[in-house]
Amino acid sequence: MKENSVAAKLTALRAAKGATQEEVAKTLGVSNKTVSKWENGKSFPDLSMLSGLAQYYKVSIDALLDPADAAKDPKELTKNEFNGLHRHEIALKIFETVKNRFPAVYSAVDAAPDGQADLSNAIPPQTDEGRRYQVTLPELFDFAVCSDDVNFAVVQLQNRKNFAWLLDEKKRSRMAELFGFLADVDSLKILSFIHSRACSDNFTVEYMSKNTGVCAKKTSEILEKCTEFGVCSKMTAHLKTGTVAVYESFGDGLLLSMLSIAYERMCGQENYSYNFNEGCKMIGGKKA
Repeated sequence: MKENSVAAKLTALRAAKGATQEEVAKTLGVSNKTVSKWENGKSFPDLSMLSGLAQYYKVSIDALLDPADAAKDPKELTKNEFNGLHRHEIALKIFETVKNRFPAVYSAVDAAPDGQADLSNAIPPQTDEGRRYQVTLPELFDFAVCSDDVNFAVVQLQNRKNFAWLLDEKKRSRMAELFGFLADVDSLKILSFIHSRACSDNFTVEYMSKNTGVCAKKTSEILEKCTEFGVCSKMTAHLKTGTVAVYESFGDGLLLSMLSIAYERMCGQENYSYNFNEGCKMIGGKKA
């Protein structure tokens, strides 16, 4: 039976790795009893857990399955895994698979004894092949691009309020403030330098102005906006020569993501390696 074959392989792989059932369970976020059932053949790990187990033992998913399943078309195996599931259940299972394939950053950091985790396996590598794909369904948009210019992935789903905030005047006004800020060339100069490795985590208006070529008055205004938008924090340093404002920033991934998406929309290419488009209708859908 497939269960017994996989059970034997899981037991052998764990023994070869020198790990305990408790360690395997902790890594995958399940109970010791669950791991024990897998290895005793009393239950079978689902697709998301198979992905996590394959990564943990550094083998392919096919290597965990019996020869009969390994010889099957991967598309057929995936189809069988999701047969009979509701759309919501399918989405949750997909997310669980991705979570196990690319471990959460916080989990990796928590597991590191010195707080300095090696996240090389959690981050998809950047390639020179310009890999891109787009999957668009009425209730789901999934896009990824890997190129010299940008390297990101985005998933957008329907929400319970059907994007009603788009028609909220106050919220639109707040969003317009950020868009206006990002449209300013001097703002982009400063944001570019803040996110570069050359920039100190702590800086003054004078330091930022000198390194970006933006005049001190405009730099001060932009840094105040950065503080308002959460890109920076601000404190006052008391020196013998008087007081000076000191800003601190470790970067803002959300802003970089917005800029990357804007770049991709206006300057990117359309030659997707994979493209599936049914139309995107995320507004006005039924409530989940």
